[in-house]
Amino acid sequence: MRSRSRVLLTLIGVAALVAGATTPAVADTSDFEFSLFDADYALSQAADGTSVVQVTETIVAEFPDYDQNRGIVRALPRWYQRAALNPTVTSVVDENGAPVFYEEVPGDEFLVLNLGTDDYVYGSNTYVISYSMQNVVGTFADQGDDEFYWDVNGTGFAQPFDRVSSTVRVDPALTGTLTGETACFRGSQGETTGCALTSATDATGATLFTADETGLGAEQTLTVVVGFTEGTFVQGAKTQPVPRVPSVDTPAPWWSNLLSGITGVGALALLVGAIVSRVRRGNGARGRGTIIPQYSAPKNVNVMVAAHLVDRGATAIPAQLVSLAVRKNLRILDYPVTTGDAEYTLQYITSDGADDLERSLLVAVFGTDPEPGAVRELTPGDESLGSSVLAVSDAARAAVVTSGLRLPLTLGGIAFAVLAVFAFAVAVVNQIATIGAYSLAPWPLASILLSIVAAVVAALLVQRKGHLTPLGAEARDYLLGMQVYLKLAEQERFRMLQSPDGAERVDVGDTKQVVKLYEKLLPFAVIWGVEDEWSKELEIRAAEADVQPDWFVSNNGFTALALTSALRGSSGAISYTAPTWESGGATGSSFGSGFGGTGGGGFSGGGGGGGGGGGR
Repeated sequence: MRSRSRVLLTLIGVAALVAGATTPAVADTSDFEFSLFDADYALSQAADGTSVVQVTETIVAEFPDYDQNRGIVRALPRWYQRAALNPTVTSVVDENGAPVFYEEVPGDEFLVLNLGTDDYVYGSNTYVISYSMQNVVGTFADQGDDEFYWDVNGTGFAQPFDRVSSTVRVDPALTGTLTGETACFRGSQGETTGCALTSATDATGATLFTADETGLGAEQTLTVVVGFTEGTFVQGAKTQPVPRVPSVDTPAPWWSNLLSGITGVGALALLVGAIVSRVRRGNGARGRGTIIPQYSAPKNVNVMVAAHLVDRGATAIPAQLVSLAVRKNLRILDYPVTTGDAEYTLQYITSDGADDLERSLLVAVFGTDPEPGAVRELTPGDESLGSSVLAVSDAARAAVVTSGLRLPLTLGGIAFAVLAVFAFAVAVVNQIATIGAYSLAPWPLASILLSIVAAVVAALLVQRKGHLTPLGAEARDYLLGMQVYLKLAEQERFRMLQSPDGAERVDVGDTKQVVKLYEKLLPFAVIWGVEDEWSKELEIRAAEADVQPDWFVSNNGFTALALTSALRGSSGAISYTAPTWESGGATGSSFGSGFGGTGGGGFSGGGGGGGGGGGR
């Protein structure tokens, strides 16, 4: 059975199927592993009492055997507890001591080392990096000690490590300052998973602290902590620039205050202007107030214009087609005339008695100067037909104004809304710029809020359609009266027809006259969405009068089901949109916890050093 969906004409665009092209995978320089990261830290004290460390990192990368990598990147942090580490690279060699080409790229947070040339490297490659750092021991008030709290490989690598090991060699001159408090952590940033940190003394009297862990994943680090007596090391000067943050205590620049005042006052003026403009425009002609049921078609009002007048523009075309059929300008055939995909057919008869808009619709459907008997099969998704009838519906919508039923839509309210939105945009830009000047002064935000209120109120007050004229209000009330009559019970409708006024127009005893009346009302039943019920009434009256409406031809005879199915089918084929009334670099970590790593307060990634790196 054909779909019994609501009569509606909506422009359905033909969906285009877009084939997705599959592209081959591109080699990712981070797609490899490290089999070893071993760090040796020779910790001592400088003449000025600050801490220094000589570092030797042995890094073994396992590259794929195809063209992907040219070497690795190592990012060394430049700061720890706001003191300068001053990383100084002394050499980069391979496992045989042969020099490895590298270049240094200084940054605000890291000294980045690009290791390797432009030639590809394959398989296992070893990089031995030697460098020194200063101010590597911090002081921690919560633990009451100084600590070498250090991330070994750091959380800035996107590759896993088969093995990470570290040896901290404490200078014999510092052995007496060791507190015996140590700690070891492994894992992602913030994890507290412990690990073993063993101690021993070598032949030179240096104390060695060794950790050796396997199976560290991407962005995981080994962190070691060695405690010293508080005050052992002189702390380096806190020279790292403190990031400046916006504050309410920072005065706003003069231009910010100026723009805040302009946008705020402007938004307030627009708000008042929008309200005054809306009040002065009023609501148009009110009509008579009381809706009287009407049982005859209005005179001198085109069906499509009527549909747009009562904001039922989506029904304009199907209602007009029914009107043309009832008036013998065309015929609706409940079948295709060929073996194509069409389910229904419109047959042209004549344009006699049609007004200009109706003639335009006949041309849109049948073409210019059609011969009587010309047909137009209705095929779902007929875009050319849909665009043609859309143009006719647009003309009918415009005719609501040109025929004097509505006043032209003014742009005053729209202008207020647009200007309010512009004020809001200026206020937002001003707020962003003010924050960029490190100020959180309240006036830019206040101007934003005021402009939002103005824009919302102005948008709500925008007139979306012209006001009704007295003539338009009268026509609207008449159409509303038809809606009331169309929805009345059968007995109520006949009682009205039998009234003195109704008896002058229709002889209720003549069933053929009743059929003619119901046919003339059918287009307006389509407008008001009661075509199902009205088609059933028409079927009953036609059966009583023993007549078959000749404007609708069906292989199954005239039935309400056949008629409403045909109406929906033709609506779906002539689809249109009813218009409205509106006009791969290095990453790294140099976190540096403010709490000590001994005494149970430490965690992985909480120390200095570390940094990160990756492939290149």
